[in-house]
Order: sequence, then C-alpha cells, then structure tokens
Amino acid sequence: MLKHLTQGTILHEALHNLTGLEDIMPLNKDGVRPLDLKTFVGIPSTIGPTDDINKQLEEKGCVGKH
Repeated sequence: MLKHLTQGTILHEALHNLTGLEDIMPLNKDGVRPLDLKTFVGIPSTIGPTDDINKQLEEKGCVGKH
C-alpha cells in the first residue's frame, strides 16, 4: 500500500483538510456546480477517478513526480 502513497496523494488529501472541498460537487438546484477541489487546482469537474488531481499537482510542480 505504501507504494501508492505519493507526494501528490498526500497534498491532495491535505487540500481536502485545508479547503474543506470535495473532489467533485454535484450541480446545485440552480444548475451551477459549486467550487470543488478539481476546479480549485485548475481542471474540469468530471465524474470518475480523481487521480487527475494528483497529476495536475505534479504538472504544476507542487509535488515531485513519482
């Protein structure tokens, strides 16, 4: 399990704690998607796996590449 623990994963989880944001937020009653962690790091809010957040953190130089 430790081989899957990367700098990107640690920062990803820390961002949840620091921002209080979820990976993806559903549309609200007005059809607007509230701020979520994907939007916060500059990627589109898409349903599915959230490893794209870790990849974005790597690409932007926030963490080392694994």
